[in-house]
Amino acid sequence: MRSAFQRYRSAALFLATAFVAGVFASQPSQVEPGWDGRTLFEWIELSQGPSRARVGKAYDMLLEEEPSPTARQLQAMSAIRSIGTNAIPPLLRNLRTEQFWDAVAGFEALGEIAAPAIPELTALLNSDEQLVRDKAMIALGRIGPAASAATPALLRELKKDNVNAAIAFGLIRPREPEVIRELIRLFENAKENWNKLQVVVALGKIGPPAAPATAKLIEIADVAEGAIQARTEFFQIALLRQRAVEALGKIGDQRALPMLKRMLEAKKHPGNIVNLALRRTLMRALGDFGPAAKEAIPTLIEISANPNTEPRDQAVATETIIRINARAL
Repeated sequence: MRSAFQRYRSAALFLATAFVAGVFASQPSQVEPGWDGRTLFEWIELSQGPSRARVGKAYDMLLEEEPSPTARQLQAMSAIRSIGTNAIPPLLRNLRTEQFWDAVAGFEALGEIAAPAIPELTALLNSDEQLVRDKAMIALGRIGPAASAATPALLRELKKDNVNAAIAFGLIRPREPEVIRELIRLFENAKENWNKLQVVVALGKIGPPAAPATAKLIEIADVAEGAIQARTEFFQIALLRQRAVEALGKIGDQRALPMLKRMLEAKKHPGNIVNLALRRTLMRALGDFGPAAKEAIPTLIEISANPNTEPRDQAVATETIIRINARAL
């Protein structure tokens, strides 16, 4: 027969064990979710491709084009979406670590599936730490239009001249006129050309709702090359002009057409890599306007038929003619 002490010790041990088991049972699982034999972050690694960390200089970026995802990257992004909302807890945890960009890539792959994370990410915009707010803005942007509920909080950051808010808005694509006004104001206040570039790219991604920015974008695109002095600044301004032309095509405000046609006529014989890149962007932007740009067709035919035109640019000119005519049908 057990003594009272032994019975007390057994009861205490039982209660302690039950308490510890209950504590661990109440904790969320730290097991990383996966799909088809790979973990979430293994799929995220595969979704990024070999050049994930490369950042181009202004000169290199003039002729760069966004590469299409490889079959393996598409497979990885599909796997991440198959993991679904189970991916959200580890992504939120990694957002606060050195694996921040992996978390951002995960949110981008999930897109609207990551909507349940939006309240927590939006709440992080109230943090006293700038770095925390920046990470949250970048993650919200990668979720895309589904993160539009965060617009008021992002607008507060935009009014503080935070360029990360501009980048996020470019991906969320809001329709509010106040956002467009603040983006224009940020461009005018920005001291660095890189920040100006991010605003211009954001306006282009927003598309037609950014029409109030058309006059400012025309002003950026139509800058005289002779007014640019320093070589480094020359390539930065050239890239800024190129992105402004691209944005005008995506916005589709016909007020830009006379300037775009005039610029293309002037760049029929580009002469250097900067003008070659600009001519290519001009042709594609005019194609975005469809039949409204039909007056540019003679110039496009001349570029396409010129034996001195690079085959790639001949193809772009021909494609643009087809796009202008096709949309008229």
